[in-house]
Amino acid sequence: MILGLAAALVISGKPYVTHHWGTKVDKKYEISVDFPTFHGTSPLVRLANRTVSVELQKAKDFVVFTKKEQKENPGFGAGYDYESGFSVSTFRSDLISLSFGINSYEGGAHGSNTSRPYNFGTVHGAAKRLKLQDLFKTGLKGREIVSKIVMAKLAKDDRAQWVADGTVKALDGETCEAFVISAKGLEYTFDQYVMGSYAVGPVDCIVSFAELRGQLDPGGPLRSFLRGR
Repeated sequence: MILGLAAALVISGKPYVTHHWGTKVDKKYEISVDFPTFHGTSPLVRLANRTVSVELQKAKDFVVFTKKEQKENPGFGAGYDYESGFSVSTFRSDLISLSFGINSYEGGAHGSNTSRPYNFGTVHGAAKRLKLQDLFKTGLKGREIVSKIVMAKLAKDDRAQWVADGTVKALDGETCEAFVISAKGLEYTFDQYVMGSYAVGPVDCIVSFAELRGQLDPGGPLRSFLRGR
């Protein structure tokens, strides 16, 4: 059964339209993905819409992968699953932040839960997908600053097993980007196996704007938060 691209669902009061796509073949696979189209025509909104639409393609790629795997392993009994949804943390004229949560099963003892954050802002007058370093004043090393704060917090978190045993000592180029931006600050979500075993699940950590006071670029992508609007 093919569900296809359903009509857009307009949610009252939300700055976006939610689209749904899915496909299902009984006992073989079931795929479902929701993704937004933000309202507006600014360069920032157009960039965000163009970029996050890749989540639909990732779901379709999973269908191709599944068909190939099941053709090569016809005796495999369990069906494959892929479910993707999103949550918007911030939508402002100068800043958009959201994250996709993906639950998937490709065989084995258990499935996986992963997150993909997307942050968009304006840097030197141009819309771009943000990196952590874009938020800081010139000359400061954003990763080192945030890593020190996060590691100190995770050292007190029982879920962060691999911080406690010394396996993880700092954020690397990938984990330092695992955040969304909200009124609370930089909200980090580390997937299973990043800071601990599968059993502990994702590990979260918030770095508040107050903890980064004096180090964030007051004219950068976070300017509206830093000015209190």
